[in-house]
Amino acid sequence: MSKRRPRASDSPDDSWNEEETDWEEAAEHCTQIYEKIEEAPSDIWDAAFDFFESIQEKVKSMKETIESTRRASPAQVSALKNMESGVDRWLEKNE
Repeated sequence: MSKRRPRASDSPDDSWNEEETDWEEAAEHCTQIYEKIEEAPSDIWDAAFDFFESIQEKVKSMKETIESTRRASPAQVSALKNMESGVDRWLEKNE
């Protein structure tokens, strides 16, 4: 049996439940991730420019889809968690 890398969604204390997340909560989380990146110090932005820009594009698109369909799939919620985890790692390692 092969081992897989743990993901942000594996955290037992995570308040997000992929099966029960309300679409409005997921859309708000997209905004929070976008704003977290916007508020990052400029030296971190410089170091993570491509990554941050890519994440912002993805969460913006995902938010538009979630709001237009009024639904957040478990896969979307999982993707948001993983993207936020990546952003947080950049922010933490560069504090």
